[in-house]
Amino acid sequence: MAASDTHGHAPMTMASHPSSDPGVSRSRTARRPDLKEVDATDEPRASGSPGVEPSPLVSVVIVTHNSRGPVRACLASLAEERARGPLEVIVIDNASKDDTGYAVATEFPWARLIVNRTNAGFAHAINEGLGFARGEYLLLLNPDTVVPAGTIERAVAELASRPRVGMLGVKLVRPDGSFDHACKRGFPSVLSALYYFTGLAGRFPDSPRFAQYTAAHLGIDEAGNVDAINGAFMLVRRAAAEDVGELDERYWLWAEDLDWCHRFWEKNWEVLYWPEAEVVHLKSASVGEHRSLRLNFAFHRSIWLFYEKHHAPHRSAVLSALVAFGLWSKFLGSVAANALRALRSSTAGP
Repeated sequence: MAASDTHGHAPMTMASHPSSDPGVSRSRTARRPDLKEVDATDEPRASGSPGVEPSPLVSVVIVTHNSRGPVRACLASLAEERARGPLEVIVIDNASKDDTGYAVATEFPWARLIVNRTNAGFAHAINEGLGFARGEYLLLLNPDTVVPAGTIERAVAELASRPRVGMLGVKLVRPDGSFDHACKRGFPSVLSALYYFTGLAGRFPDSPRFAQYTAAHLGIDEAGNVDAINGAFMLVRRAAAEDVGELDERYWLWAEDLDWCHRFWEKNWEVLYWPEAEVVHLKSASVGEHRSLRLNFAFHRSIWLFYEKHHAPHRSAVLSALVAFGLWSKFLGSVAANALRALRSSTAGP
């Protein structure tokens, strides 16, 4: 294993159970006749018997939260892929209240399942799943994706042929076939945020200057290196992941994938956008179309964490103060807009 990365994160420890944080109820198994509940002080336990299975080439890690319907479609799409070769699927359920864990346990017994008592965040759950992963390649996959047969096999072959590439992302499309621009991105910066909020990015969507955040320098059907890909489908070389270290758990939700990509580049691992394969991405399956106050705060906090970690050390204190003011003003504005929307909804007639 590699030593700690440049940001002080511990190296990733795979194929071993992550340790429990003091005072945090970590996990339990799903309620299934052949599984018993695990006490909160115990180590997380997954269902299945990996010791009698062949060593997988790929470990797929899926985090769920109140996404029973989408994850069933996602896992169904992976069934044929499993027939093509050893494929390990690990599902971590973050305290769902819609019986997501039960549906996974009863309908997809071949998936290893961890059901957390509390929702400690997406990055935390991913790290938890990676602690069980045994594959040479690691696929972070959102539960609201549908993966066509052969996609993972082809993506792994492409990644294997490019030894300097640490992670690969495919083309993501919405259910209506429209392109999801989040699958190839530039790192957020003060300028890219300015272009976005002034409308220049939307007015010039193909401009490498104004549309930096959507990596407009690269066509949607053109393979090439980008700053970042989307965590909805993130195929990672195990050796690279071990070199870089686990995801930063300070990101409760959002921007943890951007941060990980940034750290891959810092370790000289390339990040590749590869549109030769398409994956359907529903988006917002767990969080809904409109963010709650908690999710809204988490989004803006994650953006600030990214800036604080990767930009603030190289910027003046005055500029950072202006960025903080602008960001949290935007948060307060979005809170007010959501409150107004809710008020209008409640007073609207039938």
